[in-house]
Amino acid sequence: DAISEVIDRIRREQGRRKDQPSKLAMGLEEVEEYIQQVKAKQQKGLQKLRGDSTLGFKVDPYSLIGGDYIVHKKYGIGRFVGIKFDDSKSSSEPVEYVFIEYADGMAKLPVKQAARMLYRYSLPNETKKPRSLSKLNDTSTWERRRIKGKVAVRKMVVDLMELYLHRLRQRRPPYPKNPSMAEFVSQFPYEPTPDQKQAFKDVERDLTKRENPMDRLICGDVGFGKTEVAMRAIFLVVSAGKQAMVLAPTIVLAKQHFDVISERFCSYKNVKVGLLSRFQTKSENKRHLQMIKSGDLNVIVGTHALLGDDVVYSKLGLLVVDEEQRFGVKQKEKIASLKTSVDVLTLSATPIPRTLYLALTGFRDASLITTPPPERVPIITHLSAFEIEKVISAIKQELSRGGQVFYVLPRIKGNPSEYLSLRWCIFIPDLRV
Repeated sequence: DAISEVIDRIRREQGRRKDQPSKLAMGLEEVEEYIQQVKAKQQKGLQKLRGDSTLGFKVDPYSLIGGDYIVHKKYGIGRFVGIKFDDSKSSSEPVEYVFIEYADGMAKLPVKQAARMLYRYSLPNETKKPRSLSKLNDTSTWERRRIKGKVAVRKMVVDLMELYLHRLRQRRPPYPKNPSMAEFVSQFPYEPTPDQKQAFKDVERDLTKRENPMDRLICGDVGFGKTEVAMRAIFLVVSAGKQAMVLAPTIVLAKQHFDVISERFCSYKNVKVGLLSRFQTKSENKRHLQMIKSGDLNVIVGTHALLGDDVVYSKLGLLVVDEEQRFGVKQKEKIASLKTSVDVLTLSATPIPRTLYLALTGFRDASLITTPPPERVPIITHLSAFEIEKVISAIKQELSRGGQVFYVLPRIKGNPSEYLSLRWCIFIPDLRV
């Protein structure tokens, strides 16, 4: 399609410019055209997914509820009041109008016109409200804001293209296929699903047949086998003498990754796995930092502590990022700087829109794991008022099947943890809390 043709042309042009200074391969007019192509492709994809030929960003006036915030293409942000019949100058019969409240008055639009001009107001955090309503008598303020947003989108596309082109200029020798991979794969105690097998092939092809650094998103639900894909990538990279970094957003998740990876690589005595987080002692972290710098630590697992300035990598080859959307802005900037020079594998059950957008539009490669493993039961969520009896019952049920419980609180200080521990121990004497 048109978007693929643009990307292929960029690859060809960049191949001819390998020894020349950096130059943007797309002009601003082409960027604008590219944006329109991406929008059209996104719209077509959404229609295919939902089977809705009328799908769009415009809002049906009849679906609005009083108090909803909407955006008029010309007048800006207003608050929906309601729909009712009113007299019309052009008709002897009453006409149905949409009434919208603005900062300096009330506007009314015929329903048919409103269906063409109104959009639903939305922000990443849906609970937020606009700072203020627009003014009917001052459309210039809204026009400036609209143009500013359009320019920001164009700048983001240009920046993404620059980053993409920079990655295309990077070269690294393809990793050799390791004969020991078959033995490592045989240690996986489960039968891989078809989607897992395809993800394995995709990652192996990226690492062993391409010279450009990998930037692949592995998207799949919890328990669908994303970590196994990452471990096979780690094995390939570590076998070639490079370091692999596994980045997790929380200490609990980092510890889980550390335990799983350590167990999987325990039979490979030459592969050393380390954990770096604020729960480690200062001496442990200091020793690990020295081992990372010297190259003695092959796989480094940790939280955002791995992104600190005091962490110096000897020969970093692979970055595995788990749930990137849960990192802060500064951490994401650091991750983005690493992406320009090393192979990157992003694991996520719920990728942020931008990450998914890059995958859908061809900037990033993606592998979807949608097939659940055999006998995998669905996750069940219960929402109810807090009752200690329910908590104890749920914990006993989970422990009776040999499971593990995470008890999440907004803060530890001030909570009656001793009381809860006492109650649990009364009912379950062997329980360790």
